[in-house]
Amino acid sequence: MNEQYGREPENKNEPKIIMRLVDVSKIYGGTVPFKALDGVSIDIRKGELISIVGRSGSGKSTLLNLLGCLDKPTMGEVYIKGNAISKMSDDRIADLRRDELGFVFQSFNLAPTLNAKDNVELPMAIKGLAKKEREIAALKTLESVGLADKAENFPSQLSGGEKQRVAIARAISNKPCILLADEPTGNLDTKSSRAIIENLEALCRDNGITVIIVTHDQALAEEADRVIRITDGRIESDVKRKNLKKVKK
Repeated sequence: MNEQYGREPENKNEPKIIMRLVDVSKIYGGTVPFKALDGVSIDIRKGELISIVGRSGSGKSTLLNLLGCLDKPTMGEVYIKGNAISKMSDDRIADLRRDELGFVFQSFNLAPTLNAKDNVELPMAIKGLAKKEREIAALKTLESVGLADKAENFPSQLSGGEKQRVAIARAISNKPCILLADEPTGNLDTKSSRAIIENLEALCRDNGITVIIVTHDQALAEEADRVIRITDGRIESDVKRKNLKKVKK
């Protein structure tokens, strides 16, 4: 591994690596141990939109959990911005998830008793931002996903697509460098799915956020810069579909 993290690569038109998996395996115990991932190595660059596809049980959700520091590999190493996860304390990993990673789920996971603005404020409140500062930031973030007029609406007053856009706004409220999305269009109709795809593309294009998506949605997968296909815990293919433009530092 000659390329150093946190520095621009020799090719100035190629964004730097911000996440790396090196020979990662995940084995779940039991009477018959199950190897969910088997020797996976991936380099992920700033500003990429990546889709991870594969059949149920292929290992793609396990891979997403490792990328999100929600689990640790049995073997191998995960690096985020040059930092080896295995060498971090639980508190440091929690800080990393809060500050560097954003999460979007198929079921939205919005707090039903909070309006859209307050839902978006939650991660900033946990981080300790002052009330006025996070109110301004929440409204600006909702505006960026086209929901400025829904700030006072509760989840029960929003459509499925609107709920998912609030979830995206919440996920990016602490300005993460990486957004991880688990079937973000799984519960949505075609029109709402299209809006979510456009939001995710904009995050890469305009903000330089790396977006990694586990999906069965073929339309969403085809919009990605890269499509990684997982089969039986191994990478079957890793195809670059688009030329990744130089993104903001």
